[in-house]
Amino acid sequence: KVMILQYSLIKPITAILTIVLYARDDYNAGDFSADQGFVYITIINNTSVMLALYYLLAFYHATYSNRMLKQGRPLPKFISVKLIIFFAFWQTLTIDIMNSLGILSRSVSLDEGEVTVGLSDLLLCLEMAIVSIVHSWIFSPKEHQHGFFELV
Repeated sequence: KVMILQYSLIKPITAILTIVLYARDDYNAGDFSADQGFVYITIINNTSVMLALYYLLAFYHATYSNRMLKQGRPLPKFISVKLIIFFAFWQTLTIDIMNSLGILSRSVSLDEGEVTVGLSDLLLCLEMAIVSIVHSWIFSPKEHQHGFFELV
């Protein structure tokens, strides 16, 4: 359980560190140089996500034969939530790498950092619209009409 929940602790800590580093001019999104905090925050977040996903899979594997849990369809729920985290992280990292390689160009009124953050945020908003539709099916209220799970 600790390895699954560590992400809930690590992510806010790295977010606060990012704010502090940014205020000190030691954080530049997409800058992979060793003197910038971006690369270290990215490594910490990536490691945390991978550990959480691995241990969630191990937890699912250990409990998948439980009759009560099967009624709640845990696998689609697990996959849908974890895909959001997985794709959001790798999408942002890919955009940052594209920016550092010069693939993304600077806008007239925005600097490179603002372009990468804006593109990442735009894509995330579009994806969340699709995810919300999928979640309405996966997290259906029909499962809970007769209590948490109706036992057969």
